Amino acid sequence: MRPHSDECPCCHGRNDDLRNSEPGNAASAPQVVDLYPWIDLDRLLGYNENGSARCAVRAPERRHDDSVGCCVSDADAQCIVHVPFTVTVKLKSIVVAGGGDDRRCWPSHMRAYINRDDIDFSNVDEVPCVQEWNLSPGDDSSGGDERRDLAYETKLAKFQTVHSLTLFFSDNFGTETGREPDARTCIEYLGFRGMVTGYKRQAVRAVYEARPLATDSRSQVERGAFHPIDR
Repeated sequence: MRPHSDECPCCHGRNDDLRNSEPGNAASAPQVVDLYPWIDLDRLLGYNENGSARCAVRAPERRHDDSVGCCVSDADAQCIVHVPFTVTVKLKSIVVAGGGDDRRCWPSHMRAYINRDDIDFSNVDEVPCVQEWNLSPGDDSSGGDERRDLAYETKLAKFQTVHSLTLFFSDNFGTETGREPDARTCIEYLGFRGMVTGYKRQAVRAVYEARPLATDSRSQVERGAFHPIDR
């Protein structure tokens, strides 16, 4: 992943956000907030993307800023984005916006894994996810301006103590409709809303199995609801 600097447009205003949103202060009033100020951008990772995962994880007021760019998958339609937090959070919803004018490139399916720093393409299909969603292309059925970003609700009981979140985008609308299997996926914006506990993340030594045992069973997939975000 390419080096990142404070001058990058996707981090514009982040320092002010951090000064005005200290974790200790937020903990005293556990209301639902945008969690961007508590994302550890220095440790954010993307797999099978062109070094632009951090452009999608941006401040909410810049979610439709075309000058920032998009996260674009590289070799095929799949990509993984690992989002660590600087404190423990309760994650209520994930906001996803497809990027570009070609809706066939917008992601159509998303899986979430929590507190797993080891998820990559070698095991993502074998480790049970916590929740998954079929995404929407973001059409506005009322006939007005299209809504490009939607908030997908989590099963909150399963997202109570989140240190990190890994998202796997397995398909886009092009691959689902018979487009070339190597069609790229384009994600303009990823946002996260929830509650901050105020506890700083502690280093934990953990050992994970690279592969589940043959006797292990995959948990039943849970589908989540989504609702539009006002622009």
